[in-house]
Amino acid sequence: DQIDYWFTAKKFVTGDWTKDYLVECIKGVPCFRGYGNYFAAGLAQWIGLKCNINPFILYFVFPAFSASILFGYFLPKLYEIFHGKKVCRWQIVLLVLVYAIFWQGTFWAVLSDLRGVTSYIAGAVFLLMFLKYGKIRYVLGSGLAFSISLSIRTTYRIGVVIILIIFIGFYIIKEIYKNKGETEYLVLKKIHRGKKICIAVITFIISFLVICIPQILINQVKGENGGILAYDKEGAWTSEERTLMEMDLNHAVKGLISGYPYAVQDGQVASIAQIAGYTSAMELTMEQSLYGYAAAPVDTLVMMVKKALTVMDTKNNNPYPVTGWKMETSFYLFSTFNYFLLGTFLYIMLSRKLRNVLCGKEELLLWWTVVAGAVAPLLAVHIEWRYGLIAYLFEYYVFAFCVPNILYDKEGAKTMKESNYMVFVTCFILGCHVLSLSMFH
Repeated sequence: DQIDYWFTAKKFVTGDWTKDYLVECIKGVPCFRGYGNYFAAGLAQWIGLKCNINPFILYFVFPAFSASILFGYFLPKLYEIFHGKKVCRWQIVLLVLVYAIFWQGTFWAVLSDLRGVTSYIAGAVFLLMFLKYGKIRYVLGSGLAFSISLSIRTTYRIGVVIILIIFIGFYIIKEIYKNKGETEYLVLKKIHRGKKICIAVITFIISFLVICIPQILINQVKGENGGILAYDKEGAWTSEERTLMEMDLNHAVKGLISGYPYAVQDGQVASIAQIAGYTSAMELTMEQSLYGYAAAPVDTLVMMVKKALTVMDTKNNNPYPVTGWKMETSFYLFSTFNYFLLGTFLYIMLSRKLRNVLCGKEELLLWWTVVAGAVAPLLAVHIEWRYGLIAYLFEYYVFAFCVPNILYDKEGAKTMKESNYMVFVTCFILGCHVLSLSMFH
């Protein structure tokens, strides 16, 4: 992937920019990858070429900028909107430190995961800011941010749609609550005819489409799809007869529960294909793969649980590690800290008292929507650790911003002291090590 992003972008930068040359370059770009994946690498190389500067150094500006606005503005702003107070600086430092321990590779890898997740979260935060402050500029920012995220990872589209539906519902509820004295019909009529909401919708659509213009042009040059986003088709990857989605489903049904950097096969999951009567040599269509899931619902559910556990069981702080996992102390310590954070997060989510003290209901609704929309669909197909980056950010956000509230809340501190938190986390860590070894050893 990194080679593709860097050297495909280089073709555009170093070429002669004639129409025929550009058309040739565009047709060589995989149809399922949006132009946002190549933009940063291309711009860094173009500036480096013009200014005689090492393009790799310039490229580092993009992940650094993404990280700075994500950790320095959007996540703290999200907390401020729901809690009515700002986070302390040391909490931001703690958040960055935890992220850097587990994901420092995203700061220099020629990948777009960090930029994609930053713009995805930014789109949701901008919508919340519009709901709270009523400024049209936040809708503009949301449209731009969501469109950028989809130009990088089209798998976010389900999450974007769900977020927009929930946002519209909250906006209508807010207007009804604000106009309690009137009938719901009159309030809904006001909303429908309201000047601001019309301007907001138009602004969002225009800003969203502006970012899509390069992708629209790319799709037209390819002459295969008239859509506004990157797309999938037969022959999109290594199989000439199957789409990329069908290839991923085919591998999943036949037992692959994790992709690069570790292709983990699972015998129990492979039984899905056996129950459906498929052989290993068959290239399954989407309908055949879905039939396989339907024929073995229990095994399918177990597969998704295993994938969820696998995606949250990162073994390396580099999304594309140079060295593989080994049975060494450093790897076990790395995993232990990861399990500790995950166990703490799950304990809070499962404890109603702690959950109510530390996190708001609307806050959790937004986070679970954002995470589920981005990660849940992938549990049926191809999964890698970096695909779960948004889930890890949710976990780190709770740990760095919400858990410290126990220091200032007597009820929360009392609940924590009287709880079986240490027993739960200790058993959770041991259980995770056993499950992880059963898959990776």
